[in-house]
Amino acid sequence: MDEETIDRAIAELARLLEYDSPNLSHLRRAMCVNKEGDYSDANYSNNSLATVGDSVLKLIISDYLYSKG
Repeated sequence: MDEETIDRAIAELARLLEYDSPNLSHLRRAMCVNKEGDYSDANYSNNSLATVGDSVLKLIISDYLYSKG
């Protein structure tokens, strides 16, 4: 995916989550996982944020499916 597409998807996710911050960088970091072997910034790993992002998505999907019956 190109950067513009990712930015649009993150903005849409923020809208759906009612994420109330003008800075979407934290949400983007939480939702994006480094490709295996892509360690361009060796001092930073977003694996824990990605785990939180996965959990949030599972919660949203579970809530949606539960509410649909």
